Formats: sequence, structure tokens, C-alpha cells
Amino acid sequence: MSWLDSVRRQAQENLAPCGGLGVAPPRIAFCIAGSARSFATPLVTTLHQLNWLDTLAPSMTRDCFLYLKTQDSEKMNYVRPDFAPASYFHAHNDKASQLSALVAALEVLRSRIAEAVIVNGSGSYNGSGWKPSVDRGSPWQAVRASDDDAWKRFQSPRCPIVNRTQHPLDNTEQRLINSLLGMSWCAQAIRRFPILQI
Repeated sequence: MSWLDSVRRQAQENLAPCGGLGVAPPRIAFCIAGSARSFATPLVTTLHQLNWLDTLAPSMTRDCFLYLKTQDSEKMNYVRPDFAPASYFHAHNDKASQLSALVAALEVLRSRIAEAVIVNGSGSYNGSGWKPSVDRGSPWQAVRASDDDAWKRFQSPRCPIVNRTQHPLDNTEQRLINSLLGMSWCAQAIRRFPILQI
């Protein structure tokens, strides 16, 4: 038995107690946003579909909005500006998040995707994405250039003391704003999708 057959069988067993309740599944819009990391591996993509999408809304189609980034960001955090970083993590660099793997992941989820974007980088994108039901064609149409400076439009004013340090600025604000821009894209995409509008 292949891993895919095994995973599908387990998902069906998990769903069995929920069948026959006589309740229609809720209308749900799923938003998957952020750095792709391991999402693009066939096992993780399939588990998302079987254990999350199909479990919560088994009869829905075109209810999934994906905003996936090919690169993660460096993480620097300072407890005090006059000391070395309290923590520093290099950008997550996983081969699974390469474009070809992400495109393959979109193909697996094609029947559920309302709109999808693959941001080629760690920045953000604000615009229309690939809509399989309208655009047809390959998921490669979902690839968009990364805007690495868009977050700066939402940047808060800085305290002057920070600018006198010898260390680079903490990038927490940049990472949080980019994360929120991804969720904002999902919200805009859901509003663009007429079937899910109330």
C-alpha cells in the first residue's frame, strides 16, 4: 500500500463518526498564508486536504485561498540595542519551497483553490492571483514577484535612541507586517470571490 492510500484510508476512518449527522457543512473560506516551508511536500499538502479541508467542508469546492512565499526571512531579535542579538535565525531554506514544488502543491489542491499566489521571495504581493476556474492553465500562473519594500508603508515611527546603536535594527516589525499583508491579501481575495459573499 502506498503512503497516499494509507493516508486516505486513515482520513476516511477519522471522518466516519461524523457522517450521517444530517447537518450541511458550513460555508468556509480557508486562508493559507505565509512561507511555504514544508507545505509544498506531497505528504503535507495531501494531509492538509484530507484532514483539514475535506474534514471541515467536505462538499465545498473553490473555497481555498493560498498566499505562499518561496522564501522565509532572517530573524533578528535584540533584548537591548547595545548588545549582540539575543537570537538570530537564518532564513529557512528548504528545497521543498522551491517554485516547482509549490506549483505541484497547487496542482494537488486545484479543485479546492478559489485564488492562489506564489510570492517569489519573502516580501509581499498585493493584487489578483491565479483563479483556476477562470484562468484555467497551469498553476505556474500563480507566481508573482515579491515586493520587498511594501511593508515600509506601514512602518511605525522609530524612537531616536534605536538609531544610535551599532547594531542592525531588529526585523520583527518587518516580519509581522509582511505576515499581516499576506492575511490581508486573503481577505481581499475572499471579497473578490462572489460565491462566498454573503
